[in-house]
Amino acid sequence: MPPFNSGSLYGESLKNETNKAIHCICVPIIFFSIVGLFYAIKFPVLLGGLQLNIAMIGKGWQCYIISTLAKRFGLGCLVLCHLIEKSGIVPL
Repeated sequence: MPPFNSGSLYGESLKNETNKAIHCICVPIIFFSIVGLFYAIKFPVLLGGLQLNIAMIGKGWQCYIISTLAKRFGLGCLVLCHLIEKSGIVPL
């Protein structure tokens, strides 16, 4: 099977409306879960009162490399992880 491209099985599956809907829901959830996991891995360094973590480093790299939409979504995930941590609901 050829690698993923516009004519691949993956590209074809995203033409199906059900698969598109599942993708729109599940991909952000998976992405947020990964950011949350990396947010929990802390370094003994403070940056502006926030403890440095792997998610901050990854998002910094992403902001340097990737498109505007991905930057906003990624930074939004970081802010959400921070708010969850500060609420005390889930200790990160």
